[in-house]
Amino acid sequence: MHEQEADTGDWIVLGRITRTQGHRGAVRLLPFFEPPERLEQLPTRRVRWQPAATSRAAGGPPQQPRMLTVESIRYHKQFVILTFDDIPDMTAAEALTGGEIAVTRDELWPVEEGQYFAFDLVGLEVVDSPAGTLVGVVESLVAGGAQDLLRVRKARDGTVFLIPFVRPIVSEVDLSAKRLTVCLPPGLDDI
Repeated sequence: MHEQEADTGDWIVLGRITRTQGHRGAVRLLPFFEPPERLEQLPTRRVRWQPAATSRAAGGPPQQPRMLTVESIRYHKQFVILTFDDIPDMTAAEALTGGEIAVTRDELWPVEEGQYFAFDLVGLEVVDSPAGTLVGVVESLVAGGAQDLLRVRKARDGTVFLIPFVRPIVSEVDLSAKRLTVCLPPGLDDI
């Protein structure tokens, strides 16, 4: 499973509000996860709106995060169209543009065994089996055509290479030990 949301402290960012939608206070959310319908699996309708880390109003006071209650969810192309009980009109919705929607880890949808959120994999040590030698550390998960790829920074020289995130290569993911065990085909880490 490929989940693109980013962990920002205690809050998991689910997507960015790109603009308003219509005149009644709806907004367009660009989700950082797929498929967008997963949003309906959240066990809560309360989400945190927060200004994006990269967006600060020039000259104005910093915007403060706030809790919002999702009223409705629908879909348009790659966007999720959201309305909030707390946002009565387009003017109020405009103030949300550029911000992010986040929830706590406990409020995320459940994942099946063998599936992981991308942010859970980042920072895991990659150990080659059976020798148990440290290969490197996972930097990110990259969406691939046939399968996702782990972007790994090598321990020996700091260069980066990609490991297909498939069972024949990744034999174990141990989140509690912060370790990912692999059986690398010869030469894969030289590509």
